[in-house]
Amino acid sequence: MNPFTIVFDVGGTAIKAAVTTAQGEVIESTVETYPAHSDQSKEFMLDHFYQLIRKQAAKISDPNQTFAGVGYAYPGPCDYERGISLIQGLQKFDALYGVSILDAMRERIDADQALRSQMIPNYRIIFDNDARLFGVGQLFIGPANKADRAICITIGTGTGSAFIDQGIALKNKEIYARPFRNSMIDDYISKRGVLRIAAELGLPASLDVKDIADAARDQHDEQAIAVFRKFGEMFGQVLLPFMDEFGPKLVIIGGQIAKASDLFLPYTRQAMQDRAPEFHTVMNSSHSTFAGISALIQGYSE
Repeated sequence: MNPFTIVFDVGGTAIKAAVTTAQGEVIESTVETYPAHSDQSKEFMLDHFYQLIRKQAAKISDPNQTFAGVGYAYPGPCDYERGISLIQGLQKFDALYGVSILDAMRERIDADQALRSQMIPNYRIIFDNDARLFGVGQLFIGPANKADRAICITIGTGTGSAFIDQGIALKNKEIYARPFRNSMIDDYISKRGVLRIAAELGLPASLDVKDIADAARDQHDEQAIAVFRKFGEMFGQVLLPFMDEFGPKLVIIGGQIAKASDLFLPYTRQAMQDRAPEFHTVMNSSHSTFAGISALIQGYSE
């Protein structure tokens, strides 16, 4: 029986969790969202993280089923190799600054006879950037394994990226801080980038991205359509330099803003003209992230 993997996508407000098969498939009955409690004390948060491992393991009723390990998509800054949180001054996980969550979880698991017996002898605990894990997931269960070079971009509260080269998700290839217009890419290819355009076009500040997308689709609102036209053109401008620098044949888009890709991608292609790559949109990014964790735990990709 192939071992499963316990996976977590950690955010400042909530932690999404699941159990995946050895093939990276998410077991839907195990998907759960828990509060992050990111403003609590160090011991409270470490105990909370450990209890979440136990809760997820308990969702598998087969007593003979084992786990290959535990994996975390964890926000940066973080020493991912050692699982040490370096977040400070962001009103989330401040009390875990400098703490090896990896070591703390291993210590607790090894002291818990019942839980340890469910883990394979050489179980692993891994931490990695959520955007890179999304990219590894696309290598494992998505179309990235069919392209020599691909860029995976997650668009949400910020811009995440993973560069795929010959079947490897490269480390430390982030584009969010790259200069663009008056600041950096992260300020434009993100939720706040969409809302900035909306404000410039006179839309009410009370509207969220989904509201604007609904207005564009359902009401054919010209201002809402214009928001995504401008965003799509801007996205194309961001991507163009990477056509020369990296030469991807495929760009995979995930994150919450990907759900509006039908509204902005046509304008991205138009802005890039004959230099536009093939695009692929992932509507459920967390499943790809979970698959990426599973792949690393199982040793299929590094």
